[in-house]
Amino acid sequence: MKSFSHHSTQITVCLALLAVVLVALLAWPRGTGGIVQAMQAPPPPQTPLNSSSISSGPFTCTIAYIYAGPNAFWFQCTQPIIGTLIYSYGASTDAASSASTNRMMALVTTAYSLGKPVNVFYTTDPAFNPAGCIASTCRRLDGLYLAAP
Repeated sequence: MKSFSHHSTQITVCLALLAVVLVALLAWPRGTGGIVQAMQAPPPPQTPLNSSSISSGPFTCTIAYIYAGPNAFWFQCTQPIIGTLIYSYGASTDAASSASTNRMMALVTTAYSLGKPVNVFYTTDPAFNPAGCIASTCRRLDGLYLAAP
């Protein structure tokens, strides 16, 4: 006989997968009527301009909160990076970066649902922060992966 906590874990995983599917469905283009339309190639992603704004990490983060807005998504860790006030990371949801942002959002949502930490790579220069990412406590998310158990 399986314990209640075993069923609770399965339910949590199912809810996480459902959230990922819903995010993907909401991002699916509408109104094309089955017609394939040519699209202009998106501009290259914004990159740091000097060595002081390079990507840093990984920083292991246990996710405390996830926020989603019309122009970006963010998540907050339970602890800041040692020696800083940085504990939030965000990514833009504009057309040029929406595919990578959707993948990162799916991974963050899954990790949060499973109670697992993620390893975060981020841009150290706050000039590259997405909308809503406060310069004193937040940085642009460059990538992440699930941490080992």
